[in-house]
Amino acid sequence: MAEKAPMSKVRETKKGFKGCQFWAGFDPAMCERSKAVIPRLLKSRNKLEKSVAKLKQKLMHEDMKLRLVVLQKWHVLSYLVLAAK
Repeated sequence: MAEKAPMSKVRETKKGFKGCQFWAGFDPAMCERSKAVIPRLLKSRNKLEKSVAKLKQKLMHEDMKLRLVVLQKWHVLSYLVLAAK
């Protein structure tokens, strides 16, 4: 992971020309607290995103199983109705 924030040296003009614009902008270094807190927040967010993805996949699997059960029950019911005629 980067120790410092990247410097903004390249800027695009209206005509699309890119060039070195050293004085166009400068990102100051992050404070020590930010360097400690932000990575932990990112790890926490990534962990939560993985958890959400797993739960979505589990929900999709359960939904597919439920649809299959309903389809099977309709199949049996239609067979019984048609066989009774």
